[in-house]
Amino acid sequence: MSSFNTRIIRAFPLEKRRIATLTSITFLFLVLCNSFNWPNVKIWGLGAREFLDLEVTVNFVNCYERFGTQIYSVPNGVDCSNYVYGFLFVAAGDLFGINHIPIRFLGFVFLAILAFVIAYFLSALKVKYVSALALMLILVLSPPISLLAQRGNIDILIAFLTILGFHAIRHRFNVIGFVLITLTVFIKFYTLPLLFLLLFQKVFRKPIYFISTLVVLIASVVNFSLIKTLPSDGVYAAFGNRAIYYYLQDAQLFHRNTPHLFGDLSGLIIVISVVIALLAVDTRFKNIFSGLVLDKSLGASYAFLCIGLSCYLFGMSYDYRLVFFLLPMLLFQTRIDLFDRMFKYFFIIAIAYTSFNGVYFVQLVGDILIGLLTSFLLFLFLRSALGLPGSRE
Repeated sequence: MSSFNTRIIRAFPLEKRRIATLTSITFLFLVLCNSFNWPNVKIWGLGAREFLDLEVTVNFVNCYERFGTQIYSVPNGVDCSNYVYGFLFVAAGDLFGINHIPIRFLGFVFLAILAFVIAYFLSALKVKYVSALALMLILVLSPPISLLAQRGNIDILIAFLTILGFHAIRHRFNVIGFVLITLTVFIKFYTLPLLFLLLFQKVFRKPIYFISTLVVLIASVVNFSLIKTLPSDGVYAAFGNRAIYYYLQDAQLFHRNTPHLFGDLSGLIIVISVVIALLAVDTRFKNIFSGLVLDKSLGASYAFLCIGLSCYLFGMSYDYRLVFFLLPMLLFQTRIDLFDRMFKYFFIIAIAYTSFNGVYFVQLVGDILIGLLTSFLLFLFLRSALGLPGSRE
């Protein structure tokens, strides 16, 4: 028996055992939240209908089954109006019969996937199990990740495919990795910058990848130009530039009928101004940001941050897309100094717990913190992007 156990342990190295254990515990906790009808979601006043977004996604697949290629021209009075997913995504869903699988079963699959995504970053953090579990509880109970899980949002699948794609690249399965990242683009357009990020890597500087990216770009522009609800509206729950629009309205700087584009541009100008200020400070005081850098290796963490920045700048709806910021920020490099590490965790928790708060002032603080984080990450991307090495993490 001991010999058998030894073989099992050797078959599953410490890193994989750690991810498997954290995934199992996180999944059980998410199932527990679902069993009690998501009290963590109710506390934040976000509603409590389970797997709502997943149900809507399946409904879009039903629409494709009914209307086929005419899905983008269905009249507004029909359930299939305001179509929000890429054509190939729902066509694939129809091909595999996703719409004939019970929503609840699919929801639990999504919870398992989300548990793995969270465990992946907690495991990479390489802290003790007690600390990892404490961080898991803090993250899962936070408003953005609570709502992400409870709704069964498609961003869970995007996060999962991103991790798989970059791990395939890490193990030199470049074509598979490229295809997986391309699949995320056909689900939601805001992962498109990842393909361009790949083209900066030596292994992807081949005509086939450039041509493929160009084809995907054209297909995405044509496909998503037909969608009526982009960029999304989310009032104060809007993520990124779109949130600026509503604050400017309340300050009576914008009329209610002012096009959203002006709000988006205002937010973009503010972010660019902060980035320029940070670049000026970095030039004047060269060591001030020396201990706060992005991991320059092109991996899942870098990819998540890239998606988060893309979502912010596009002004996507709902802050549950903060998952693309919160998880990689756990791995953000700091100085050895304890204060730096404590400040990092405080910043992560502050963003996680103010982003969806119903109190106006607290929500404002959360949006300011998200804007500052976005500006700082853009600054770091600009400072390090040209120096990216290969595709190994």
